Amino acid sequence: MKRDFALILIIVLLSFDLFCHKIINNPEKPSKQDSGRQVSLKIDKIIVDDGENFYFTWPANVKEAADGCFYALDKDQFLKFDTTGKFVKNLMKKGQGAGELVNISNYLLSVENEIVIHNTYPNKIIKIDANGKLLIEKRIYTNKYMTLFHQDRDRYFFLNREVENTKGKAKMVEVDLQILSVLKRDHTIEKKFSFSMINFAFRAEGVFAIIRTTPFLICPFRENLFFISHTPEYGIKLIDLDSSKIFFEFKRDYKRVRVTEENKKYLPPGHFTIAGKLQKPPTPKYLNDIQSIHFINDRLWVFTSTVDKEKGVLVDVFDENGKYVDCFYLKFQYKDSNHKLQQNQLTVVKNALYLVEQNEAGNWMITKYIIPPGK
Repeated sequence: MKRDFALILIIVLLSFDLFCHKIINNPEKPSKQDSGRQVSLKIDKIIVDDGENFYFTWPANVKEAADGCFYALDKDQFLKFDTTGKFVKNLMKKGQGAGELVNISNYLLSVENEIVIHNTYPNKIIKIDANGKLLIEKRIYTNKYMTLFHQDRDRYFFLNREVENTKGKAKMVEVDLQILSVLKRDHTIEKKFSFSMINFAFRAEGVFAIIRTTPFLICPFRENLFFISHTPEYGIKLIDLDSSKIFFEFKRDYKRVRVTEENKKYLPPGHFTIAGKLQKPPTPKYLNDIQSIHFINDRLWVFTSTVDKEKGVLVDVFDENGKYVDCFYLKFQYKDSNHKLQQNQLTVVKNALYLVEQNEAGNWMITKYIIPPGK
């Protein structure tokens, strides 16, 4: 009898280890003594459209290549700039033919300066060189509306949102955020993760609309390891795409930012129309705690929703084990920029930050900021 009980206990403990992960709760203040300081930023370059060769409707997803050139997505445009910020060319060929694109979900840069691009519909992957020459094109035969975020030698990895039938009503619903892998060899699709999120959505037969009131944030760590955040409250997980395992989750005591008349304009934008009626999500009680996450110099930077009028936005810093080690403030050239640091608008590369922001006249620009050495 005792032996049977011991065996059951071992099975339970093994099961707990397989299906549960460690949760690290950090205090309100980090361990570093001079935390909370303001770090200065220096503007390196500002890119605005010239109204002739290219234009900014809503630029996003700025990425820097190995050769120092950088790229950005915009409406019907995939823009390339040289190291000085000079416009080079639009790499997007509009259409549904070979090498042509309709809607780009995302793109990936390689050390060989080759570019992998995912087109959402029709669902396909194309690979081009830095000059736009087509190298590979392959269809992915699925009706899923996916977003590319990573590749390894054998697989592409996508985000996919599944929404229940809302039965004729637009409302806050539970969304199943899935991480899918697609084999390059035969395009076999495998679900690696599933995370529950609450978003504002409408789904009926033949009609689908969603406003991502809570963003899914994902940041590369090492190889197939990623940091993610998928809740309005402060929380980050480290996941492994190979084993489909959550290694650990970490949080910190965080004073949430209430939504006010002044800051509600910074809520995730969006609305849609169903049967002639404008549909907008209800106003939440709090802003999302985290705006974006970025791993740089062996540290995870967490851009929070806390903004000081004088200092700028609060950035928390964690080590790779989830320990809260530091925090500082960054202040950008326009006050609204401090509240608009979403994952697709802010890119951190070494000691530089690329930020998609609007000036006081409402015109879009890409600004490259430099963080002084030692900061």
